[in-house]
Amino acid sequence: MNIYSTSLLTIFFLIIFLGCYVLLLDIRDKTFQLFFLMAVIIGLWNLFASLVFISETEEVVWRRIRIGTIPAILLAPTIFWFVVSLTGGHLTGWLLLVIYGISVPLHYINWNSFLVFDRVMRTDRVWSFHFNFTSPWIYYWIIYYNLMLVFSLYHLHRWKRKTHSKRAKRQAHTIFITLLVFVVAALIGDYVLFPMVRFPPLSPAYFIIFLVGTCYAIIKFRFFSLTHITVNRDILQNLDEIVILLDEEKNISLINRRAEIFLGLNSVRDVLEKSVTSIFEGSNTFNMELLRLLRGRIKSFSCLLKTKLERESKIVNVSVSLVRDGANEALGILLVGNEILGVRDFVTSYHISNREWETIHYLLQGVSNRRIAQCMGISERTVKAHIKHIYEKLKITTRIQLLNILKEFNIVPLSDRESRLSGENLRLLGASRLESPTKN
Repeated sequence: MNIYSTSLLTIFFLIIFLGCYVLLLDIRDKTFQLFFLMAVIIGLWNLFASLVFISETEEVVWRRIRIGTIPAILLAPTIFWFVVSLTGGHLTGWLLLVIYGISVPLHYINWNSFLVFDRVMRTDRVWSFHFNFTSPWIYYWIIYYNLMLVFSLYHLHRWKRKTHSKRAKRQAHTIFITLLVFVVAALIGDYVLFPMVRFPPLSPAYFIIFLVGTCYAIIKFRFFSLTHITVNRDILQNLDEIVILLDEEKNISLINRRAEIFLGLNSVRDVLEKSVTSIFEGSNTFNMELLRLLRGRIKSFSCLLKTKLERESKIVNVSVSLVRDGANEALGILLVGNEILGVRDFVTSYHISNREWETIHYLLQGVSNRRIAQCMGISERTVKAHIKHIYEKLKITTRIQLLNILKEFNIVPLSDRESRLSGENLRLLGASRLESPTKN
């Protein structure tokens, strides 16, 4: 066994290991399945290339070349399919049929004539090969092969420009660079460098660059979104609480069934990748606390959010925290809570205006009058006027009395005990433990 055969055989085992490792991370994920398929195809190409170099006769060489060329032809469209799935796209059945169907003539020529090489020679017990550049089919394959890779690079570049997530940009950049390095190395190595120094073509070996880079991106970044690796969707969907996951840009990545019912959505796709402000009325306090959370100044906070629904607004009491991966890197933002059913009855019974309700919202969080004024964009005197009107309508004189009335309508912030219970549930989702609400 010579150095070429040993090297290719070693790469074969490494590639199969990478494919199995990624597949076992989440065997149900289609993108992981395609990575495994791609690894198997590249591995078989390396295996038969390794066997070619230890062949004893020319007849055996040609037989192994023809068998090894089958996965080589299938590889380019499989890489394109993998990249499309990786970036959140989808290839329909007829499109897959077209992409793979274009390669059918190549398989026919490969098995019945000469596709890549037209002759092989043995010198110093090492087989050398001569490219069949006189045949138009080799150019057909080169164009088809490189077009698939160019389309793959385009999809990665397009995703990198389209996404707002810094994490996704780093992921796309990593895979884009490794694929580009492979393409350049293969073109220069097989068609320029190796013919000059009379080395055999080692195209199958170059793919280890792309596979290792992609595997690194999978392990480091967990692909482009929150997946089963980070969140057990089965547990998430069966929680009684409303659960919403946001990415680093505050866009909705995932919601559970309870949240879907609460929001009255016809389809989850209506809100996915949209800003959280598309379903909740944003407040200055909420946005400021989210910013503090992302900067690591607080671990969690609680607040009341009002929905933007066509029929009627609803109030949800949520606790907000970061979701982290095994390396303690922030993956996104977790909102978990329950609907407050008594708000409408409370507002109707006491004729509370929208601005007065907003003031009560801040009072529930223990916010000072000065901070309420800053959050609402009004003067502190106006805040005091709102509080005075609220007290007059409720016929009370203190915040404790206000809290007691709100409790009668089941309008209270999450208690410390409830926060701890939610935190324990969410530990199953990979979230950090929730703390009591932050007060200013």
